[in-house]
Amino acid sequence: MRTALRPPLVHASGFHAGRHLVEEQLEGADKVCPLCLSESERPPVFRLQSDPDVDLLSCAVCGGCSASRMPTTEALRSYYASYYDRADERVTFDLPQRLAHHIFRRAFTELPRRPLAILDFGGGDAGVARRIARLLLDRGAIEVRIQLVDFNAEIPPGDSPQVSLDRVESLEGVEEGAFDLVIASAILEHIPHPRPDLILLLQALRGGGVFYARTPTIVPLLRLLRAFGVRSDFTFPAHVHDLGGRFWNAVLNRLPFGDSFEVLESRPSLVETTFAIHPLRTMAAYLLKAPWRLLGNSWGLIGGWEVFFRKRGSR
Repeated sequence: MRTALRPPLVHASGFHAGRHLVEEQLEGADKVCPLCLSESERPPVFRLQSDPDVDLLSCAVCGGCSASRMPTTEALRSYYASYYDRADERVTFDLPQRLAHHIFRRAFTELPRRPLAILDFGGGDAGVARRIARLLLDRGAIEVRIQLVDFNAEIPPGDSPQVSLDRVESLEGVEEGAFDLVIASAILEHIPHPRPDLILLLQALRGGGVFYARTPTIVPLLRLLRAFGVRSDFTFPAHVHDLGGRFWNAVLNRLPFGDSFEVLESRPSLVETTFAIHPLRTMAAYLLKAPWRLLGNSWGLIGGWEVFFRKRGSR
């Protein structure tokens, strides 16, 4: 008996895989956008799974896309139980040093002569934040404090007596107005109801501080692949939001204190892979992002987006 060949499955990321959830693992449908709280109708733009049906819904108010039904807390706990057993610091970026340099150059154009503080949200072992701290010390910083908000229970040993690292389990334990840099790299798309977290992250910044976020914007590409018969996986329930330029360019207007911030950069994200480690994925990523330089935000086949916000005021 001949078995029909199935087309290869294309994942939205190289480190997650989707899982079909049953009815008991899903929250009820919510008519309110979890990103901006708009009650406007949100049309479906991409089917995440069938039976029970879950779609990505597009919000015309904030520009973000979110799952029509979110996974329950128990479903997410089950999903990530095996994920954390195999995760390492390269799981979302081939060379964390590249990302550290990238953020450092934009966030610290000048250094105040006082201790500096970094908040790393969902940063695993704080590998990127620790590398940024070393770059700050090389530039003459006198002391750097890193606070990590992550489920990871292990805190790595300090890299320098001038760098301190502590961990809290939730953003509610983070001091307001205390940080020079807040990092939320490849994390907000995993949180079913991220608006309160985004507000707390921005409130954690002191005047002149910089917020950095990196999120997927993969729906246009997955829709194109499906049109050509290629199976595609948004990696639900790992990813429950798709957040590109439309969202990040509009979100400050949907926050109660958005006018306290300015957009430094909002653009396709730094390619997360390298030619040495993932040559084919890296080549595809550069080719997809290249037309944006000519076509701007009318080009949607990008894959990932990043944004730098600065809180108004001086450091």
